[in-house]
Amino acid sequence: MIHSIFIINKEGVILIEKHFRGLINRNVCDAFWTEVTKANGNLDEVNPILSLPKFYLVHVRKEELFYVALIAKEFSPLLIVEFLQKVYDVFSTYFEKSVSEDSLRENFVIVYQVNSLSLLLFLISHFSNLKQLLDEMMD
Repeated sequence: MIHSIFIINKEGVILIEKHFRGLINRNVCDAFWTEVTKANGNLDEVNPILSLPKFYLVHVRKEELFYVALIAKEFSPLLIVEFLQKVYDVFSTYFEKSVSEDSLRENFVIVYQVNSLSLLLFLISHFSNLKQLLDEMMD
């Protein structure tokens, strides 16, 4: 399953990182960023799945942020992409505006609470009441 999630801005700076299965050095994202820089601005050419010797990096790009998941063995890439999409959906629903570097910083505590895997899975499964659930959780 997912070992870590990274949210990276358009300059390659890691804004948020969450580790679920042990601490992984953030340098693992350097290989991903190398692929982004090779694309020369055409970010649609960046392969959504990057294979490394020990890991796979799966990413989605939303607005100007990259949501990158690190997995250790082959896993359904569509499931990981869907999960990353739902992470973005949760943030955009709660923030009630676009998800940007600034909105992540403004809602840093929320981002880390939502980034708890069990809580995030719960919220995704109850997505229809997401805004109400998050509001109640923060009260």
